[in-house]
Amino acid sequence: VRKLVQESKKKGKKGNKAKVQQEMKKKGKSRAGGIVRKSRVIDVECWTLDEVLSTYAKDQVIDFMDVDIESQELNTMSSFSFSNHTIGLITIEVDHISMDQLRDIMESGGFAQNPTFR
Repeated sequence: VRKLVQESKKKGKKGNKAKVQQEMKKKGKSRAGGIVRKSRVIDVECWTLDEVLSTYAKDQVIDFMDVDIESQELNTMSSFSFSNHTIGLITIEVDHISMDQLRDIMESGGFAQNPTFR
């Protein structure tokens, strides 16, 4: 695997990247931070934002909520039940959703955009 990584860097070809990843997958390894490490799959329980708030903030007024969920804004906010929670202000870090999409979702939940920082 290391040899393939070095070849890929020397040749500067993108085609070797897939070859390296395939070889690493075969050997149960992943590349993180330039270091080849053994990896394993673990099961992790995931909750929706509604489930988290219903469990830990049930019947509470949330003054401020910051949403920073690394490219999952559309999935999370489009399925969020705004009517089940009382939230004063929400800020959302936007990576992979258009401002128009986000504005539509938030306005449907009773929120208004004010202001936008880029």
